Amino acid sequence: MKVPAGAIRRATRVLLVIQAGIVLLLYLAAIRYFDGRSPLLAVAGGLACVVLVRMLIVANNFMLALFYRNRTPSQHQLGWLALLQLFLREFAASMASSSWTMAFHSFDKRVIPGAVGLPVLLVHGYACNSGYWHAMSRALARARITHYAIDLEPVFSDIDGFVAQLHDAV
Repeated sequence: MKVPAGAIRRATRVLLVIQAGIVLLLYLAAIRYFDGRSPLLAVAGGLACVVLVRMLIVANNFMLALFYRNRTPSQHQLGWLALLQLFLREFAASMASSSWTMAFHSFDKRVIPGAVGLPVLLVHGYACNSGYWHAMSRALARARITHYAIDLEPVFSDIDGFVAQLHDAV
């Protein structure tokens, strides 16, 4: 199935519109149910519902990763507080990348004048685009490292279908 270029960017934007629509519907339902007494609370409730669903998705992924992780030596195991901090950081990063950077910050080349070291090629995973690397791109630019990113498309291709794109990028 051939998916047009920029499919992840468009899909991410569509998902943002759908989430905004859900917030609006929940807002309207709350206004009707509570007779319009607290519109601010209705908006907060709608936003909280969307954020909670997003948090549950990240929690599911986080728990799967914990369940299937390799055995960790005891001196490197994380306690519950560290795991909670790691989860919250993962949730924040997921919200930033899927709600902002993948939708609005894709790029292919950042050639840094007077760059140091070898250039870096950033390759994302499935269902992402170069916008996923926005924060990394800023860090590499501050370090004066030229870097490139590619958007692996079509989205539903198998990994062998990306070999030519990776070869060209290298």
